[in-house]
Amino acid sequence: MKRKPLAIGNVYVFPNHPGSGFIIKYICFPGTRNDYGGIPVISLEWFNIPNCSYWYLFKNDKYFWKDIRFKNAVSK
Repeated sequence: MKRKPLAIGNVYVFPNHPGSGFIIKYICFPGTRNDYGGIPVISLEWFNIPNCSYWYLFKNDKYFWKDIRFKNAVSK
């Protein structure tokens, strides 16, 4: 599976589901540029749900990619 590291603006798609995917809007994991010492979160916008951003709580990118909702995504 080919993926760019998580970064704001990166786009990821699901190869077996044309038209589905997401774009990263915000990342606040420990050690990242936006880390303010609070809850580690990531915000993304799904392609198939217009004008809707969602926030997800993850400890870091390793846990993000293990989640069943995201583990099959690849970089566009």
